[in-house]
Amino acid sequence: MVELSDMVHEADRQRMECERYHSDNLNLREIVQDLEDKNRKLVEKLNQQILQRVTEYKEKALIALNRSDSPSKLRRAAATDENRPPID
Repeated sequence: MVELSDMVHEADRQRMECERYHSDNLNLREIVQDLEDKNRKLVEKLNQQILQRVTEYKEKALIALNRSDSPSKLRRAAATDENRPPID
C-alpha cells in the first residue's frame, strides 16, 4: 500500500510541476510577444527617421547642385574644357 500512496503523491507532484511549467511558458510567451511588438515599433520609428533624413539630404544635395557656384557644377564645367580630349 505504501508504494501506491507514494506513486499517487509523485503523480500529484508531477502534475503540479507540469502546471507550473505551463504557467511559466504562457508568461514567457506574453513577454516575448510584448518585446516583439516593442521591437517592431522601434524599427518602424527608426525607418521613418532614416527616410526623413534621406529625404532632407536629397533635397539639400539637389539645392547645392542647382546653385551656380556649387563645386560639382564647377568640376563638370572644368571637365568639359576645350583642353579635354574628345570622347570616342
